[in-house]
Amino acid sequence: MKSEKLLNIIVPIYNSEKHLKNCLNSILGQTYKNIKLLCIDDGSSDSSPEIIDKYAKIDSRIFVIHKSNGGVGSARNMGLDQLDYSIDSYISFIDSDDYVENDYFELMIKRLETDDSDIVASTRTIVNENGKTVRGLKTYSEDCVIDGFQATKDVVRCNITPGVVMKVYKTALLKKKRFKEDIFIGEDTEFTYRVFALSNKVSIYHCPKYINNRFSGDVSLGKSKWNNKRLISSFRCDYSRCLNKIDNFSNQQNEEIMREIYNDIADGFLELYPRFSFKTATSEEKKFIKGYKKYINKNGIIKAYVPFRKNAKIKKYSYLYLRFLYRFMYKFFIKN
Repeated sequence: MKSEKLLNIIVPIYNSEKHLKNCLNSILGQTYKNIKLLCIDDGSSDSSPEIIDKYAKIDSRIFVIHKSNGGVGSARNMGLDQLDYSIDSYISFIDSDDYVENDYFELMIKRLETDDSDIVASTRTIVNENGKTVRGLKTYSEDCVIDGFQATKDVVRCNITPGVVMKVYKTALLKKKRFKEDIFIGEDTEFTYRVFALSNKVSIYHCPKYINNRFSGDVSLGKSKWNNKRLISSFRCDYSRCLNKIDNFSNQQNEEIMREIYNDIADGFLELYPRFSFKTATSEEKKFIKGYKKYINKNGIIKAYVPFRKNAKIKKYSYLYLRFLYRFMYKFFIKN
């Protein structure tokens, strides 16, 4: 009988007491048994630390780290730092308010090994107050294998869910990759983009056995309305992607990827920039947003934007031809 390779599972935890036990039980009850579960407590103030400590005493596959709050990126990095990259193993991430069905990882790893891929990306089931709905991968109607270039483009386009969850990776792929800790909105999107760019083959697998709780709190942040801090972090994530030229892609491929990134950035900027409050902003926040806006304008990112959302054309041309009135127009005429 073929022995199971080690599967490392990193769970960042922040004030997750409501859903944490369900998450842990779903992982420990997997039909794939050779796992190492790294629970990273990111400075929780509820009973989450006590819950994971109790579980660790019962199951030796659990490894617990308690740290001061630094955000979900720093928590995941702490988990990545604990891995042995010299052995042939796998890694996956789960949010502490989500859970997986008991054969999820067995099926995911079987697909990864059958296809001899570097990454396998699955579908998910979203649970909300209205019940369950299955959301698939937009581009693909059936299971398939694609190359790293196509996969990277589809991450940018969100045809493949850009977050780190719902995936299993060969651990070696992540050896030198870490989350950017100064970004706490979209840090996993930026990370996923860089990791997919390193892959040779990616398996697309319609396996909706990752259960995503959309009505619960975020794993290390808390779901709050947009404010300047969140907006700056989102813009930092986008700007970081602009700076990441991918060495294993040709110049032509890099240019194609950059066009996709610019289009995504333009869409986000037109929607989020009007929400930035100069009235309450710090001097550093004002400096960043002015510099980022200058970068957007200098590189013609809005001009090249190909609109794909409701009111997107109105946003684009209002910004291009009535730039100084755009924030006012967005608030009163465009937003709704």
